[in-house]
Amino acid sequence: MTDIATAMRVIDFLLGLVVIGLSGAMTLMWAEVKTVRAKNHDQQGEIHKLNLLVAGNYVSRSELDQAMTRLTDTMVHGFDKMERQMGDIYDELKHKVDKP
Repeated sequence: MTDIATAMRVIDFLLGLVVIGLSGAMTLMWAEVKTVRAKNHDQQGEIHKLNLLVAGNYVSRSELDQAMTRLTDTMVHGFDKMERQMGDIYDELKHKVDKP
């Protein structure tokens, strides 16, 4: 056997080891990718559930309009009552003069 043949066998052996090492590393990386994809899929499902939960709890436009109408009516009634009371107080006090 010649030195070139021996060198070729050593190179082939070393390349084989490199290929085996790379294939093992790729197998591990692919397993991690699959794990990350599975976790991402689960998280996306949880996010979707949360989106549905949050969207289901929003107030509808008609409910908001009704609530605002009731609030506005209550405030107008309250301001009218205050205005009447202030008028009554003014009527009681308008004939009184401040003493210096």
